[in-house]
Amino acid sequence: MTENEYTYLITINTGLEDIAAKEFKQLGAKVIETHRSRVIVKSDFEFIFRVNYLSRTAHKAFLIILEETDIQSLDDVVRVTRQIEYSDYLSLHQTFAVRFERIGEHDFTSLDMNAAVGSVIVEYFLKTTGKRIRANLNKPIVEFGGWLIQDRLIFGINTSGSSLHMRGYRKFQHPAPLKPTIASSLLYMSRWFLDQNLILLDPMCGSGTILIEAALIGRSIPPGYFRDSFSFENFIFIDQSEFQQFKESINSKIEWNKMLKLYGIDKNKNFIEGSIVNAKNANVADTIIFKHGDARCLRKYVDVIPDVVIVNPPYGYRMNVHSWVKKLYADFIKSLIDLNPKVELIAMTADKEMERVASKYFNLVDKKVTIYGRLSTLVYRFEPK
Repeated sequence: MTENEYTYLITINTGLEDIAAKEFKQLGAKVIETHRSRVIVKSDFEFIFRVNYLSRTAHKAFLIILEETDIQSLDDVVRVTRQIEYSDYLSLHQTFAVRFERIGEHDFTSLDMNAAVGSVIVEYFLKTTGKRIRANLNKPIVEFGGWLIQDRLIFGINTSGSSLHMRGYRKFQHPAPLKPTIASSLLYMSRWFLDQNLILLDPMCGSGTILIEAALIGRSIPPGYFRDSFSFENFIFIDQSEFQQFKESINSKIEWNKMLKLYGIDKNKNFIEGSIVNAKNANVADTIIFKHGDARCLRKYVDVIPDVVIVNPPYGYRMNVHSWVKKLYADFIKSLIDLNPKVELIAMTADKEMERVASKYFNLVDKKVTIYGRLSTLVYRFEPK
């Protein structure tokens, strides 16, 4: 691979594309296109290392190896993917899988494309080596990913492996866990990200994800630090010593002893204990204060005045206690205003009651729609009136 500029397709959280695109620019990429739950960028080859090891919003990063338009049939898909020299990307002794996503009306399915292109790869190796390469749909060493968007085909290789939101530090599992990539996006939206000397509070902290991600940001701990592996570590076209040098350079900048003003409370004692476990696994427990307490009585449990509050409260839809949740939001907002009427509030919830109640005391300055689990979920940023 000798080209100086490469194209990447990066999958991300739906509705938070603008935040991810801004981060990718900061990682040295040029944003070419932004679509629902994916961003296409151009950058240098080392971007494979940067996006996988450093991005806090990316899920999977694909190195694009083929892009074609006017794809009308499954035969067209086969014809263009036969142009690829697959031995540039994997060896005969590696297993592979092909996974397509189809957007638009076609007379064939994603599974049809998976099978057809899988056969193309098998035929390629039979022709060039006389031997059959093995597919592995569960745990392939090399995974090819494709998108057919109307008549446009984008085909690439998954450089990440499993989704990058699986950081590796979370041992305690909350019943409704927040993706770290969403937590980081909430932090990027806040004033705290611009000034990490501010006091940050999560008053319904669950398993501590928002505060742990804040501590990782504040201490310059890469989100990929705790992961066991990335798919690109198996690629035959990458000098793995270069990645090791990259990691050593990045890790040398970690500020392990930097202290931040991070506070979390939760009414569930087990969640607080789980948050501490997760924070210890992320090596940030010493800079987060977790307390067992009630967000409806903040003055009773919080002995600081927070500058920024980021919260992902319970949703009535998940708990089948919608009326209780509405009262919780009202009591929480009143408690927060009593603690600091000048606080910045970022709240993520599937219940529009938060907007109604908070708008009495705050100006709504940003509103996004994302997907949390299978729920369409609202992300609000409020500023003091």
